Amino acid sequence: MKILFVNQFFYPDHSAVSQQLTDLAEDLVAAGDRVDAICGRGGYSGGVGLAAHETYRGIEIYRVRSTGFGRQTMFGRITDMLAFYISATWAMFRHTSGDQRPDLLYPVSTPPLLFLGGWLVAKLRGIPVIYSVHDLYPDIAVALGVLKRGSWITRFIDAVSMFGMRRMDRIIVLGRYAKELIVAKGIPERQVVVLENWADPKLTHPVPHEENWFRRERALDGKFVVLYSGNMGLAHDFQTILECARRLRDRDDIVFLFVGDGARRREIEQYRDAHSLSNVVLEGYQDRGDLSYSLSSGDAFLVTLRPGGEGLVLPCKVYAGMAVSRPLLFVGPRLCDTAEAIERADCGFIFSPGDVEGLASKIVELREHPEQASARGQSGRSALERWNYRGHATAGYRRTFQEAVEEHRRRR
Repeated sequence: MKILFVNQFFYPDHSAVSQQLTDLAEDLVAAGDRVDAICGRGGYSGGVGLAAHETYRGIEIYRVRSTGFGRQTMFGRITDMLAFYISATWAMFRHTSGDQRPDLLYPVSTPPLLFLGGWLVAKLRGIPVIYSVHDLYPDIAVALGVLKRGSWITRFIDAVSMFGMRRMDRIIVLGRYAKELIVAKGIPERQVVVLENWADPKLTHPVPHEENWFRRERALDGKFVVLYSGNMGLAHDFQTILECARRLRDRDDIVFLFVGDGARRREIEQYRDAHSLSNVVLEGYQDRGDLSYSLSSGDAFLVTLRPGGEGLVLPCKVYAGMAVSRPLLFVGPRLCDTAEAIERADCGFIFSPGDVEGLASKIVELREHPEQASARGQSGRSALERWNYRGHATAGYRRTFQEAVEEHRRRR
């Protein structure tokens, strides 16, 4: 097969979606397929310095011009999305003709509604298209308060989205709740495929504290580190975590470490400074080759989701925490894909948003009973190796791609 990926971010970007897409592309190439990728020249955090064309591990990467304001402001996010949407749609036209014609077009949900351009190109070129939903619009915008439920613009975006999604050969979602939400909107169940995210247990693995330079360089030895790693985005609940850090401020043996960036990083910094919290430490994104060290610097691994995000967001960091054998502390709704994954693996604990006392008590308990933390961490690692390891997950994508291509050929 020859497959054309389209997403705003791809290698070498540090965002979770771009890393997952790169893993998938690498494994498809290793299986004998050809993969081309259309993405932007900027990164998740801004900038426009990447080369227009690059070959990486057999993947041909074509980066189109767009703006590079980054995701710190709504204006910057929207401008970057619109610019990429226009450039990427034109690039799809160019890369689906003649000798470049792919067997399958695979747009992902950054920016929102990108699949509409993909559908138009696929229809004109006569090729199948599969859409991968990481963020469902306008639902996620409503949940975050960006759009009003029932407003004319929300109804318009929803109608346009459903128009396009009904015309996809397949829609890939990350969990059961996401599938139920889309099916409830009128998309045929047979059209929606659940393929969960993953971590690479070879690339991301536990590192003992005594061998971890990341902990040592940040003077974390002897501390119990509660780690949040990844995007500090609008869909996450930080208030509960920060109030928990405030409650535990007098425990000089417990540190809350935030590694990454995002729209709400400044909010975390402001809360830390306003309350003079010396137990809250922030670091930037780490190189992927250093992730085993930064992720293993934690003794417990934080995952969050704001209420209303059920079925709309499934944080990839769940699998990163499992990969480094750390117990997960999930602050979010109990009825969602994230909570279900944690309960299935028996690898952590779930707290309702606002349950500061429960979260603080569990952190202290894990600090005082490390064998409990170790048991949950090992359970998570074992579950990852059974269900969510990279090779197993990407093989599911390849089967789905092959089925769509074969069905399309039979219909012609």
